[in-house]
Amino acid sequence: MSPLLQAALLLAAVVVLVPLVDRWRLHPALALPLVSIGYGLAADATIGGMGWAVGAGVAHAVDPLGLPLLAGALIAVLLRRAGRGAMGRDGAVAATGFALGAGATTAAGLGFLAATASGPRALVAGLLAMTACHGLVIPSPDAVTVATILDASTTRVVALGLPVAVIMAAAGWFYVARLTRGGGDSGSTVVAPSRYALAMIAVPAALLLAQSVAQHPAAPIGQAGEHLNALARPVFLAAFAIAAAVALARWWNRRALADGAGVADAVAVAAPVILVAGLAGGFGRVLGETGMGELLAETAVDPRLGLLAPFIGAAIVKTLYGSSLTAVLTTAGLVEPLLPALGLDGADGRALATLAIGAGATAVCHVNDPLFWVVASLGRMRTARALLLIGGGSAAQALAALAALLLIGVVVL
Repeated sequence: MSPLLQAALLLAAVVVLVPLVDRWRLHPALALPLVSIGYGLAADATIGGMGWAVGAGVAHAVDPLGLPLLAGALIAVLLRRAGRGAMGRDGAVAATGFALGAGATTAAGLGFLAATASGPRALVAGLLAMTACHGLVIPSPDAVTVATILDASTTRVVALGLPVAVIMAAAGWFYVARLTRGGGDSGSTVVAPSRYALAMIAVPAALLLAQSVAQHPAAPIGQAGEHLNALARPVFLAAFAIAAAVALARWWNRRALADGAGVADAVAVAAPVILVAGLAGGFGRVLGETGMGELLAETAVDPRLGLLAPFIGAAIVKTLYGSSLTAVLTTAGLVEPLLPALGLDGADGRALATLAIGAGATAVCHVNDPLFWVVASLGRMRTARALLLIGGGSAAQALAALAALLLIGVVVL
């Protein structure tokens, strides 16, 4: 089966999934496996292959997300029971998301971000800001990986990437703010007081950032990086955040943890979201087994396109598979030998190619991405509405980053 036909099947799967969840009220935890199986059968995948892909995808998605999201939900529940309602601004949540984006994993960062977001707009803006930073700003693993493969200067990538990431996040915020003007969306399933929740997730956030630094190929902090990597595992991140929540909640109201209701409430919020996110990861892995993304990206990376080529290649893989890491690895491998033909073989050219891949790998976030379902579920958004806000927002900010990079390219290349 041709890659184009497989991509068309993905579009058909999305078209089927949206009314299944929105119109016929089928829970995403049931709709996603049905769509995954349907797509796999239509794409001539084997039963055994589909079973393995779904299982592997679920495990890969749940491992970094599950405990941080549960911890974030517990923080929100404890603060609510302690009488600390939502009082943070959406802009503060977006700024927090941007900072978390430099961490080792966006899944864990989003789990903790849920404790600082007071509504759908804040959740979406926080996710978009996080992915903008994660794709373009060193020391995030995605940016470091591409810079290493393309042999790009870290100094140049940092100097160019940070302002472009800020522009990118601002574009995402503007897009979401325009579409949510008037407050038509319902509230989120978590309650998020700004400064208290930020204090609780400060240590996990710092550990995620330190883990990014520790994983840099240059090993800037030596053997201490091994200890930081261990402490930044999901179980320890959750433990630090929960310990802070327990201490502060007891200080505000000793009865906030007098029974197990707080934990039960947090599990009730987090468990369905984790399940759906895992199944979305399984759907993405089924898509990845087809190989369509690599073939289409190889076709799109045309030397005549210059800086557009790495952006388009990464956007294709991300959109088809739902994985930014797969997108940057695949596209960087395709682009590296073509840098001279693309006119990007100089120091500035390699830095711009690195950033173009990172920007492309943020778009488009949709139903095959676990993070999409985390935000859609916590924000109580219909699937079509989430596609408009999250998918449209990720595309808008990626295009804004591309425009900025093209302008920079006119000056420096």
